[in-house]
Amino acid sequence: MKSKLIAILITAVWSLTAQSKELTIGERKVIASQTLEEKREYWISLPTSFKEGGYKDYPVLYLLDADFNSFFHVFTGMVRQLSSDATPVIPEMIVVGIVSQERVRDSSPTRSLIEYGGRKNQALSNTGGADQFLEFLR
Repeated sequence: MKSKLIAILITAVWSLTAQSKELTIGERKVIASQTLEEKREYWISLPTSFKEGGYKDYPVLYLLDADFNSFFHVFTGMVRQLSSDATPVIPEMIVVGIVSQERVRDSSPTRSLIEYGGRKNQALSNTGGADQFLEFLR
């Protein structure tokens, strides 16, 4: 009896998903940055109500460290849930996730090999690029 019930549930779920529309979470894009002198990957997620050529303004949420399988996927899901309920908590918005390539470089304002505690650390040799990263974002 239990196995029949499971089979019925699996069949029901399969038939519902087979008839459903495709779910798009975001679209991957690449931009060449002259400021950073490299190509940068980013993801963009548009609100459900977004229409090409429409005139509605949407706020934009910029998400750093936006690896698709972790942060970007989670944040876009939260934004859609919080903005689509019967009584939305937040407005619909565009989410732009910027994939991190050199996180330490992009987030550190100064170049230094000295880490917290005063020890020298060669892993910090690629620091001090926060100003360029902010310019890239602008």
